[in-house]
Amino acid sequence: MATQFDFLLSQVRTAIDGALINGTLTFYEAGTTTLKPVYLDQFKTTQAANPYTLDANSTAQLYGAGNYLIVIKNTNGTIRYSRDNITASGEDGSMIVQDASTHPTYTLPDGGSVIVCKSDASATAVVISPGVAGQTINGLATYSLTVQGETVNFSLSNSTWYIT
Repeated sequence: MATQFDFLLSQVRTAIDGALINGTLTFYEAGTTTLKPVYLDQFKTTQAANPYTLDANSTAQLYGAGNYLIVIKNTNGTIRYSRDNITASGEDGSMIVQDASTHPTYTLPDGGSVIVCKSDASATAVVISPGVAGQTINGLATYSLTVQGETVNFSLSNSTWYIT
């Protein structure tokens, strides 16, 4: 599962260029010049172009997993921002809306906190499991959301995910 880069939903702009309409975003492994995939959806089914061109509003709705170096350029190819170690892993308290009829499982990120919500009315449960071997959820191997709209906040402390 990938996490949305929320800051890209706001208009990307600089004092010099204003809105960076048709500017580009290039995503690398943190601290390197090795391209790293980004996606058009949280389930990582559609990989986005990399570099990715900002739209007419100077925004982008993209998803990633892990740490990135993000380089933002204007339409002339001039670097306007270069930010390393930008994390996209659900560790920011992101809310994950899970439809059990199409995606009945959710794996928690490596750490931090995340809110998970069951969005559909099906009888299928959303089964949540830790992403790292040895971690538990309140001492259990998994946790299930069974009712539409059921929402739970998970926070990791040591090797236990707590429901808070």
